[in-house]
Amino acid sequence: MLTRRGFVKLVGGTTALASFGFGCGDNLELTRGVFFDEHAWATIDIATGLLLPGADGARDCVAVRYIDTLLSAFDSPIPAIFAAGPYSGRTPFPDDHGQPTKTFPTNDFARYLPLPRLQELAWRIRIFGSAATAGGDFNDAMLGATKGWRDLYTAGVAQLDVVAMTLEANTPFRFLLDPANQELALDTVASDLPEFYRALTDHTIEGTFAAPEYGGNDTLRGWRLAKYDGDSAPRGHAVYDASLDAYIDRSDQPTTQPSPGAVSEDFSDDVIALLTISALGTGGKRFF
Repeated sequence: MLTRRGFVKLVGGTTALASFGFGCGDNLELTRGVFFDEHAWATIDIATGLLLPGADGARDCVAVRYIDTLLSAFDSPIPAIFAAGPYSGRTPFPDDHGQPTKTFPTNDFARYLPLPRLQELAWRIRIFGSAATAGGDFNDAMLGATKGWRDLYTAGVAQLDVVAMTLEANTPFRFLLDPANQELALDTVASDLPEFYRALTDHTIEGTFAAPEYGGNDTLRGWRLAKYDGDSAPRGHAVYDASLDAYIDRSDQPTTQPSPGAVSEDFSDDVIALLTISALGTGGKRFF
């Protein structure tokens, strides 16, 4: 597993992270979720900001809300795992020439799809663990029990506080004032509890860049950061013109050539570093 410290080295050391500024996106107002209480919410919120810091990073995208939504997915009659479709309501219907109208579809993403039996079993094992899932221990004898994400986060929050109090007496992680101590605490817990750290890394990236209906990517900040225009249905990028009986490219967002002005060189060094962190954190490689 790529450790937090090794992961930082791959993107140029601590200077890559420091360039974002730890003050950006800080939100000291305590909030709570469905699974996370105020303590856990604040702790995980800060931790996500250490992984993807800066303006429009994980804290501004409220990645912690995505994580809480995922961990409490089965608190709803239909588990909040897979959003329905086909439309999010963000893009209007086209007219006969493929041009946008003023009529928008409903947000189908706001409702979730029922899970087939085996999918539900698999997701319950991920979230609750194999020991706490009826029928979920079928591989335990060979592979060992699967630790659920809920247990990993509970242990992670507690361990972050334990480590923080060795750095500043009687100070839980969420109240550490020195960013260097926050970094050190998370580095230490990444080594102590690698399964928690891997889950936190994956979920922070997902919460920053996934569709906002899943809880994160608040006000589409993550998509704007990545220069991604999001879901384009029902109009799409290649639009149907009934008078020509053919699909044609949109001039502003074509599919057969680069979008006007949208070249990779437009990314600042900070954004390139942040996207590199996201790619490496999910097991990808850097080719530039």
